[in-house]
Amino acid sequence: MKTYLEVTAQAKFEVFVAKLVNRWRQDMINEQNLTMADGTSTVQRGADAEEYIIKKIENMSNSYLVCRSSGSRSPADVFALHKHHKTADNKGFWHLMLIQVKSSRDKNSIARLDDSDKENLKNLATLAEELIQEESWYGRQPLFISTGYAGVWRIGQRTVRHNLQNTEFFERIELNKGDIRYGDIKSVIQNAHSLSI
Repeated sequence: MKTYLEVTAQAKFEVFVAKLVNRWRQDMINEQNLTMADGTSTVQRGADAEEYIIKKIENMSNSYLVCRSSGSRSPADVFALHKHHKTADNKGFWHLMLIQVKSSRDKNSIARLDDSDKENLKNLATLAEELIQEESWYGRQPLFISTGYAGVWRIGQRTVRHNLQNTEFFERIELNKGDIRYGDIKSVIQNAHSLSI
C-alpha cells in the first residue's frame, strides 16, 4: 500500500506527463497538421504491452513513479521518474525515462525504432526539459532525461503472457547537472533502461 506522500508524488507526476503529452500533441498538430490514428485492437494490444513494461519498472529495485500515455498520443508510451538520493558516488539527481514500447506475437518481428522515431523521442525529451523547470517539485536539482525502447513478445491467444525481448537506451539530456559527471551515473541510467532484462 502506498503512503500519502507516494500517492501525492504519483498524482503530481501524472499531471506533469499529461501536460507534456498535451503540449506535444498541440505542437505537432500546429506545426505538421498531423492526424492521430485510432485502432481499437492494436491500441489494446499496445496498452497491454505498456502495462507489462510499467510492472517491470515498478518491480525494479529503485522506486520509479510510472505512468503511460494512453492511446499512443506521444512518441513515448511509458514515463518513469525517480529521485536518486545522495551516495558516495554522486550528490543525488532526478532521472526521467521516456520509453517507446513495441510488441508482436512473432518473437522475431518486434518492430524497432527508426531514426525518425528516435528523433521524435529526443524532441519530446527536449520539451520535457523545458516544461519540468516550471514544476515546483523539481527544485532545480540535477536532472537526466533519457530515451529508450522496449520490445515485448506477446505470447498466447486467450491467455496472453508477455516477455521482454530487448531494450535500448538512446540518448540523454542533462539539466542543472552541477558537478555530477555522466560517467559516474551512466551505469545507473543504462541499468534502468535494461528493465532488468
